[in-house]
Amino acid sequence: MDAATVRISASAVLLLAAARAEAQTPLPPANAGQLLQQNQSLLSPDSNTAREPGDSGDAVVDQRAGNGSGGAATLHVERFELNEALGEPLDSDIARLFAGAAGHDLTFEQITIVRMQLNALLRRQLGLLVFAVLPEQDASNGIVRFRIVRGHVESIELNNRSRVSDATLERFVPGAGAHGAALRSITRPDLGDLQHAAQIARTLPGVASVTPLLTQGDTEGGTRVVLDVAPEPAIEAAAIADNAGSPSTGRYRVGAQVTANSPLGIGDRARVVAYNAPSALQDRDGAHGKTWIGLASYDVPLGGAGTRGGVQYSRVQYALGGPLQDLGDGYADVIGAYLKHPLLSAPNDDLSVGVAYNRKLLKDAFFSYAFRRRSNVASVTLNGSHFGDWKGRPNGLQYALTADAGDVRQLDVGLGDPSTQGPFVKWGGSADFTQTLWPGANVRARMSAQFASRHLDPSEQMSLGGPNAVRAYGYDAPSVDQGAVASVDLTQQIAAVPGLSARVFVDAGRGQVNKSRSLAGADNTWNARGYGVGASYQYKARARVDVSHAFRIGAPAGQRPDSGQTWVTATLAF
Repeated sequence: MDAATVRISASAVLLLAAARAEAQTPLPPANAGQLLQQNQSLLSPDSNTAREPGDSGDAVVDQRAGNGSGGAATLHVERFELNEALGEPLDSDIARLFAGAAGHDLTFEQITIVRMQLNALLRRQLGLLVFAVLPEQDASNGIVRFRIVRGHVESIELNNRSRVSDATLERFVPGAGAHGAALRSITRPDLGDLQHAAQIARTLPGVASVTPLLTQGDTEGGTRVVLDVAPEPAIEAAAIADNAGSPSTGRYRVGAQVTANSPLGIGDRARVVAYNAPSALQDRDGAHGKTWIGLASYDVPLGGAGTRGGVQYSRVQYALGGPLQDLGDGYADVIGAYLKHPLLSAPNDDLSVGVAYNRKLLKDAFFSYAFRRRSNVASVTLNGSHFGDWKGRPNGLQYALTADAGDVRQLDVGLGDPSTQGPFVKWGGSADFTQTLWPGANVRARMSAQFASRHLDPSEQMSLGGPNAVRAYGYDAPSVDQGAVASVDLTQQIAAVPGLSARVFVDAGRGQVNKSRSLAGADNTWNARGYGVGASYQYKARARVDVSHAFRIGAPAGQRPDSGQTWVTATLAF
């Protein structure tokens, strides 16, 4: 009998003894790697979320004055003319517009409406700086002539009301001056470059929105652009309570998140997260168990192209409870650095690339046997989003592709698995699509997958159970080296109670527990399916409660007899 067999046998004896003491099927004990992996969403330093389409920060507000003044007098208009041809299909669209308005007695206000409709066509095809004016003319013959003006930007000005300094914003929008002071004149064929710069500046912590306001310039066709920069709260905080912890270390948790937006005035961000599973709140499985989770991160903009860089430190610490009380504890420390750069930033599309390096130190002690290891992991990630519509109904897609390469070194094997030592590569992706079906109803489809080159340390594996996977299973479901999870949710808002919505869902997951070999005496492939119902209540932007209950479809071998899983999360923002 080799040393590895002795270690595994000792662990099995301890689990069996604890199970008999409680007269129930034992839960597998948590370890530092699993806790680290299960809380990735909490321990990510990047809290950006996809923007919804139509946000005021992406809009351009045209405040350029119209020509002339209103009045009740009428003019019989035989036809409208334009001083130049613009090419198809725009000329045909303009001809149809003119034909619909010609042949009638029109007030000056009605003629102005025709000009506004004409400018809407020009804006869609040629950009905001090409527009039509109504020059002084003798229209007694019934012919109204519009003239095309190919405009130019006379100046770009900043109206900065945010915590981010003017100097920082000017790096993102070259040529912009602060508080009404224009730095220089510029000429561009359209405002695309300016809108792009405004969208990137809007991602700065401390900036809620950047709205370009167009006002009349001093020369014909001239336009002054005023960038109105609205502030974001200096401090954002939230208190959270959930039951998404590990059963053997405390499933009921309370936590807090605090974010400081631009504390130094340079578009920087500092974030702190703290979670705890108090012993007094736990059930039998986690009685007297303990979990502490913490994160501190800081990032800054690098240059004016939207690149950000940062550093983070996170720690997960636990002690086993329930039938395994006082038999095991451990921790995971992670120090990392990361860079993120936007590749595409448009009103309906975003794409960014990120690179990261993490150094991890993990320890699990079980019955005085310590399993210590150190890993170094480099990652490359593509993150994107797209907002569109289908038959006039809006939809949104978020997607990600990730590749990790690392090396695990075991310092003390203890009761751990020696086969997880050494270099590894893993890659995967995710997609999250939401489609509006009718007012107040939407369908959401999600899928994530991971593939691995070899058997992985628990900190690098994928969980098939939990609130973000197959919801009918908790974290007693095994972690896998490679696998996939898919979910579909149908949600309907309840009109009688503003803020309340109900949903039904179905989940499925499949994974390979050990990529390198089959498990002795056990199935190496794990399948899980479930369905359920849930409800959410949102009170303004301050409070949210999510409740769901999922039922299992079938029962994988080795699982406890369980009717399903209930998940609850309550969030209060300050």
